[in-house]
Amino acid sequence: MSHTRRQVLGWGAAAGIAGLAGCGSGARAGGDIAFWGAGGDDLPAQTALLDAYTAANPGVSITASQVPAGSLNYGASIITAVRGGTAPDVWLLDRFTTAQYASLGLLEPLDPLIEEYTGTSVEEFKSGWMKFAIDEASYDGQLYALPTETDCRALFYNKQVLRDAGIDPDELDPANGPVTFDRVLEMGDAVTTRDERGNYTTMGWIPWSDEGWPMTYSFAGGASYFDDATCTVDLLDEPILHAYQLLEQWRDRLDFAKTDLFLATYQPASGPPSANTVLTGRRAFVTATPWWLSNFDRYAPDLDWGVTHLPVNAAGDRPYTWSGGFAVATPKGSSRSEEVWRFMSHYAGTTGQRELLGPLKRLATRKDVLADPTAYDPSLQFFVDELQYSTSRPPLPAGQVLWDASVEARDAILYSGVPAAEALQRAQDRVEPQMSPYCPFTLPEGFGTIEV
Repeated sequence: MSHTRRQVLGWGAAAGIAGLAGCGSGARAGGDIAFWGAGGDDLPAQTALLDAYTAANPGVSITASQVPAGSLNYGASIITAVRGGTAPDVWLLDRFTTAQYASLGLLEPLDPLIEEYTGTSVEEFKSGWMKFAIDEASYDGQLYALPTETDCRALFYNKQVLRDAGIDPDELDPANGPVTFDRVLEMGDAVTTRDERGNYTTMGWIPWSDEGWPMTYSFAGGASYFDDATCTVDLLDEPILHAYQLLEQWRDRLDFAKTDLFLATYQPASGPPSANTVLTGRRAFVTATPWWLSNFDRYAPDLDWGVTHLPVNAAGDRPYTWSGGFAVATPKGSSRSEEVWRFMSHYAGTTGQRELLGPLKRLATRKDVLADPTAYDPSLQFFVDELQYSTSRPPLPAGQVLWDASVEARDAILYSGVPAAEALQRAQDRVEPQMSPYCPFTLPEGFGTIEV
């Protein structure tokens, strides 16, 4: 979940809510497991999973604590806990941050636990999850977390808005393959209306909104962001530069100031989720994740909507997307007992993913769960199929800096009119000094390989 994805909020379940103080492994008995987890909308399903697990394992008790852990912005909690000897046994973290936390010495590798408790090789064990998820959960040749849920990016559309403009939505049927960026913009032109002052009243596609990061579209050209041979991040690589140059073109074509005014008028930041312009019929397209399914369910249950592949550079190009998500890890200070391993491998394993993600309408990372249509809501089928084309952001020890710099480059182009090459050079100058201390470094073998 990039960082428009939900932040992970704290919650308490099973044996109750515990504070940070006094929950370190040294203060716990053998069967007591301290778990830093998530909450919010996830709470009922997670509580049910923990209750079922402890009922089936009478010698185990799980204390779930309220600890924000959405991204490195919330790293102070785990750093404080590790240094103070109060680390949890199991921690649900943003999977993209695994490499950075591991590089800081805050996580324990899981390879020894796999070898001790599973009776299989590490490679065989890892093969049960989607490769992009395992790649994100790895650092320096070892696995540091077990992937749980995931997502991917796609293009949602309001069919009625398109029909009103004389466009047949069947053109966007995923069976027809991806449409091009230019074609989506042409459809947007047909949808667009303005008032007497020339301000937008209806729009087609705002490419940079929601999950429309330039990084998203850079994967259309096969961007990798990192060169193992030279141990360098190259933000001026052609697929990346092309995506940011497209952003420049879109900014000018759609008139960023007028587009911003459109959103401020019809979808103000202070407004309710139901005011989203796609839901109200004022916008035709949005680049988003399966999280948007809940928007349709809650705020526009009668909306005639569709979803298709992300747009591509040229007709005939293959589909692409990228995924984020969460994982469970053992921080430094975890007891790493057999009970801890059994719990975390259950939570991230086949049974746990079925029990948790089915009720939440989330995408699994376990291949066997994805292969079973009874394990997930039918509305997720398109996204399950789309995972075969997915990769992840590069799991670098300076990954968060890379992400932040890429977003700053986007903002410089949109808000300040900075040329794409200049904005990316600034990002390059920020990221490279943060990455170079970790060299030599290589991404997981085969990173970026798509599992078709």
